[in-house]
Amino acid sequence: MKNTHHRSLWVGLIGVVIVVVVLLLFGYASRSHYSAPGATLSVGPNPASPGTTVMVTGFQYAAAKKVEVYFQNRANGVVSTVTTGGGFFNVALQLPRHYVDGLSYVYAVSDSTTTRAPLHFARPSVTYAAVKASQQTNPDLQSSVLVRGTGFLTNEPVTFEFRNEATAIQTGKLTTDGNGTFTLPLSTADTPYQGNASLTVRDTLHQPAWTIPIWLTPQIHIRPTSGPVGTRVHIRGTGFQRHEEVRISFQGIFVAWAYTNRVGKFSTAFQVPHAATLTSPTDERQASGFASLSPALQIPNGATLTPSTDDVRAVGMSSGAVATASFQVQPSVFLDPPFARPNQWVSTRGSQFSPNGTVEILFADPDTSASSVGIPVSTLTASSTGLISTSFQVPAIAVDGRRYNIVYIDEATGVSVTAPIFVM
Repeated sequence: MKNTHHRSLWVGLIGVVIVVVVLLLFGYASRSHYSAPGATLSVGPNPASPGTTVMVTGFQYAAAKKVEVYFQNRANGVVSTVTTGGGFFNVALQLPRHYVDGLSYVYAVSDSTTTRAPLHFARPSVTYAAVKASQQTNPDLQSSVLVRGTGFLTNEPVTFEFRNEATAIQTGKLTTDGNGTFTLPLSTADTPYQGNASLTVRDTLHQPAWTIPIWLTPQIHIRPTSGPVGTRVHIRGTGFQRHEEVRISFQGIFVAWAYTNRVGKFSTAFQVPHAATLTSPTDERQASGFASLSPALQIPNGATLTPSTDDVRAVGMSSGAVATASFQVQPSVFLDPPFARPNQWVSTRGSQFSPNGTVEILFADPDTSASSVGIPVSTLTASSTGLISTSFQVPAIAVDGRRYNIVYIDEATGVSVTAPIFVM
């Protein structure tokens, strides 16, 4: 009996020890598990530049618990916060001002729970895009590009050097912003087509520096950008090959030759064509104006009203470089006579309207509010070649001694044009 009692006691003690060990092991495992069940951690922006402040967000953590957030290890700095009643937190964390190779992590520690989220460092990159001629305000049409750098150290001094055919023509210094980026408007003047131009960027962390080739896009700039046939248009070009012929056309109709200088620029003028075109380079070079062309070289209606993104086209004959610009052709209209009395009939004609399109004619007072569209005096259909011819009566309400406007609206395109009339 006594032995049986001792045996039972030992079995009981062993059972207690086993239970305690299991509980201890379970507690150790609980303290050592790497992430909380259901807890999620996110970091943004990601990738991020060194020195950037990122936002660290946690979801489904224990409610009202202290959380410590850090990058890689506590030596990089710890940010403390407390979760909300719903187990949420959101804190700002500044990354160290140096790159870390390979994958790195942001950690969030709450009690015995550790959660991590991967973070990648953005690598430095330098790109550029040409600034369109239509966006430039410089009257000399200085070719330019917009350079953008990303992935650099935040608030870091960066130097740059632009070289044109091995000659440094621009140097300077700028500072990155809080996201490690910079934007540099860079003039690329006097760089011909396919010229050997390059940009070198240096920062404080990397060797060697970044050097990228700058390939320029040929561009043209025109003034004005709208008008009727016969309008004289001034055109300037840049980024073409040096000392080459440039053929200029309008809606496929040859209008002018130009010749570039030693840096690939040119300047000339042309007229929006009426009803003439040329059929060969020989004709183009010999003709000094449309008035001298033979009837065999003429076409019915010249430039058309239809809008286009490349009405004006300049082509380098040696390089093949192409640049385009938009020009809105406006209808040409005439009044006969351009003065009248109330109730008098006036004849009008016009061209360059939409073929077989509806044209509405309004009598408008220029001194009234913009919301007043005018009095309709005629609606007609243009011919198959875009011509109109009709008569209308000056409204009886017109006041003697005042100037009014006759407004022609091409309904197919929405383009309108105005002709003045004086009421006597």
